[in-house]
Amino acid sequence: MPILSQESDPRIAELNELAKEAGQPLAISAVTIIQLEDAGWVVDPFTGEHWRNPDIEPIQLSLATQAGFIRLVASTEERAA
Repeated sequence: MPILSQESDPRIAELNELAKEAGQPLAISAVTIIQLEDAGWVVDPFTGEHWRNPDIEPIQLSLATQAGFIRLVASTEERAA
């Protein structure tokens, strides 16, 4: 499970195409959506709502690792803004 999605990830282009076809913007950046999905979350791309995927065993993370993910998502959103 790749935790750090790359800008070249083809899923990013797929999400941007979905937004274009739907005629509405993504609520959060495509990179952030992919990062959340890779970490086991289900994400609604148009509302930004996300919840744990019940079919995936939650990964055990230390508080330091969780803080790192929060900083990663924040920096991704800052770059997208």
